[in-house]
Amino acid sequence: MKKMWALSTCIIVLLLSFNINVNAGDGTGLSFGTDIAFNSKYLWRGIESNEDPVFQPDVWMSYGGLTATVWGNLELTNVHNNHDGDGDTGDFTEVDYTLDYSGSFDKLNYSLGYIYYDFPHTGFTDTHELYVSAGYDALLSPTLTVYRDLRSNDGFYITVGLSHDIELKQLFGSTFSTSATVGYATKRMTKYYYGERKDTFTDILVSAELSVPVTSSIAVIPAVHYSGLLDEGIRDKGVGDKNDNLWFGINIAFSWEI
Repeated sequence: MKKMWALSTCIIVLLLSFNINVNAGDGTGLSFGTDIAFNSKYLWRGIESNEDPVFQPDVWMSYGGLTATVWGNLELTNVHNNHDGDGDTGDFTEVDYTLDYSGSFDKLNYSLGYIYYDFPHTGFTDTHELYVSAGYDALLSPTLTVYRDLRSNDGFYITVGLSHDIELKQLFGSTFSTSATVGYATKRMTKYYYGERKDTFTDILVSAELSVPVTSSIAVIPAVHYSGLLDEGIRDKGVGDKNDNLWFGINIAFSWEI
């Protein structure tokens, strides 16, 4: 019953999104969206959470710089790496609730936010984080983000990232985006998630995606990602099945404004 409810909810969200897109409003600044994403595996901060395909939808609402998002990870197989609960095919094994406020001063962009992580059908303890991010609108768009765990380990996770977008007007007005991010964690964070108590660089994430607009409200976004663990001690611990992972994804993104 729970699996049917989860799948039905995703389908209803998709249908409602399409309907509202067709009847877009007059642009008051209130916007909504949903992403229907499939990935060939699930990686988080360099850790392989699931080596099999997953369905990862989200819904969001934004107004005046404030955005609320609900994101979920739904298992498509009965393989659950690092899961000790009662999860099965068709179950959500993670649901994240995020509240974000973003703004800018001249070329400086900033974000402040809160994330609540829930892990149904697993043996994981729910937790939550605060984060602050700052980026500069220049070549390669450098960005620094600091996360602070508030329950499971009280540690910090810090990322430094670069990204670049290329407009491909000849390809239906598509946008090709690349990004690279390096993660650094304090010893409480590394002990809890990686099994090594040390302040260290933990992982690297490199991504490339092509956003192809279908309409003004719908885009299809294929993507490829690489993630690798950086610290030799963490790599020797064998967190997940692999230390280096390559995976693919496809996302159908809907957005509208009323």
